[in-house]
Amino acid sequence: YLWNVAGFTALIIVTGGFERPAELFERAESRTVATVTGIVIYTLVTTFLWPQSNAGAIRKALSDLLQTQRERFDALRRRASDDEVTNQLRDLHLREVQQLAALDQALRAEGSESYEVREIRPELERLRDLSSAIMDCLDRLETSSSTGGALRSCLPPADELLDEVDARLASMVERLSNGSDLRSTMKVPLSLDGDALRRLAPLDRAAVMVATRQLTQLDELTTDAIAQLRELVALRAIRRPRARRAATRSNSSPGYDLDHLRGASLVAATVAAGFLIWVFVNPPGHVGWIVLPGVVAMMVAGTQQLNAKVFIRPTAIALALGITVYVFVLPKLSTFAELGVVLFASMFVVNYFFKGIGKFAGMVGVLLGLSVQHQQTYSFAAAANNYIYVLGSFLLVYGMSYLIQSPRPEKAVLYLVRRFFRSASFLIASTSSESGSGTGLLRRWELAWHHQELQRLPSKISAWSKAISPKAFPSNAPDRTEDMVTALQAIAYRVDELLDSRAVVPAESLASELADDIRGWRLRLEAAFAAWAQSPESRADDELRERLPAWRAELERRIEDATTNERAERIDDAEWGRFYRLLGGYRGVSNALLSYGRSAQEIDWAAWREERFS
Repeated sequence: YLWNVAGFTALIIVTGGFERPAELFERAESRTVATVTGIVIYTLVTTFLWPQSNAGAIRKALSDLLQTQRERFDALRRRASDDEVTNQLRDLHLREVQQLAALDQALRAEGSESYEVREIRPELERLRDLSSAIMDCLDRLETSSSTGGALRSCLPPADELLDEVDARLASMVERLSNGSDLRSTMKVPLSLDGDALRRLAPLDRAAVMVATRQLTQLDELTTDAIAQLRELVALRAIRRPRARRAATRSNSSPGYDLDHLRGASLVAATVAAGFLIWVFVNPPGHVGWIVLPGVVAMMVAGTQQLNAKVFIRPTAIALALGITVYVFVLPKLSTFAELGVVLFASMFVVNYFFKGIGKFAGMVGVLLGLSVQHQQTYSFAAAANNYIYVLGSFLLVYGMSYLIQSPRPEKAVLYLVRRFFRSASFLIASTSSESGSGTGLLRRWELAWHHQELQRLPSKISAWSKAISPKAFPSNAPDRTEDMVTALQAIAYRVDELLDSRAVVPAESLASELADDIRGWRLRLEAAFAAWAQSPESRADDELRERLPAWRAELERRIEDATTNERAERIDDAEWGRFYRLLGGYRGVSNALLSYGRSAQEIDWAAWREERFS
């Protein structure tokens, strides 16, 4: 908001139309005072007359997320080999990813709209981070939940801890849903049975140790979440540093975003085009061709899913209304009270009959059409010229948006999905020692940029997909597109987990003995992502789906062979745990990949590629 205000205020000041250089400062000062006055008035109105808050929406999003995590945790406890529970786990994971993204979007986009939310936003963000870390724990537990019998034999207090974690999640959900009191947490000490652990096979022992660590972390995270929610209930802000922060995903930014650069290019090109129109054509509006198209272009650049075409119709109608009032009503007025009634009535009509972004366009049209001045004069020719100028400005922005990138949302979705898989393919390839060109600054920057792309693109794809008209593409129902976006978000999380697990595996480890097998798995994933980067609907997952069970069986046989050699006796349990986590990372990416393949088959991609005129 600050940068948008600064942008159009600068354009207004620069094109103020002063006759002498001495007027420059006075004109800039008056424009600044007018802008600040408008901000103050709007703030007072939204604070005291019509206060709005999305605290309830944030609370509901958090409650839904915790409820899904509780259901997923319960499904993990009773997981068996039957497909019903496996499918339920997959659906719950996709729902969890979707709800976490919705909570994050609510906090980023709407979390600062009221004093109530701003006051507790740090606590809400920390609770969001804790929920994200809980999801990570559940992801890792899912890869080792098949060892439930071994875990209970080696960790007798496991059932007691599982009951306690389930009770904590239930208590948080009930507190957010109906305001019931939070339960007190009970510490459950965990101690492994060394004798039972030594009787297990090495890979099963590693799975039990990974599951134990994740249960310990889940115990700590749910305890912290209860404490954080209790502080939120008491409305106390945390000012002291905490001894331990929840594990959150790295989001180091290389410093720029392609979509932000595209938006900035749109604004610069539009202002430049308006300047050339003013200099060489000088149509009605004159120097205003720099200001109004620049302001509208900034709005489109900030919300690129906003098609400039939606401004044209409501602006044309509202301008006609404003000019009608200007010609037939304003000359009859003699007091400021009468003028105030006319302004109120005009704004009421626009806000009552127009919807969405049309309200803004309508209000702009009314204000420009009324053309209220301190020294009021009336000219139908000036009003008609103003009509041409305003509509022409919107048409200019609409045309410029096609020069930068097609504003059609289905085209943007296709482009962003391909961009997502290019980054995913690069990151998967980066897990190989063969792919790197060192650890220099350029390499780190490249990795950070692709990681940023992977984290940000699912939310951008979601925003663009919601702008697609269901009537124009009846074969692509919104729920199908939503499933596809959720699958993409799951891939982003799983690739992130694989990168973390790959980072903790030393070069001289058990993984080096199975390098060829792991390399084969990685190449298949990389090939699938590369194929989708070219064509998002390709059946790149078919080969992986057919060969994955046999390949897993072969890998398990190779692992069993590796455990029988002399070197296996020198491998400690910590290294087995790191290797098992690496396998879980590859398995998680594979499952997310297959989930995207299923959702992509439900979408009519050819319809999105077709050219249409509307």
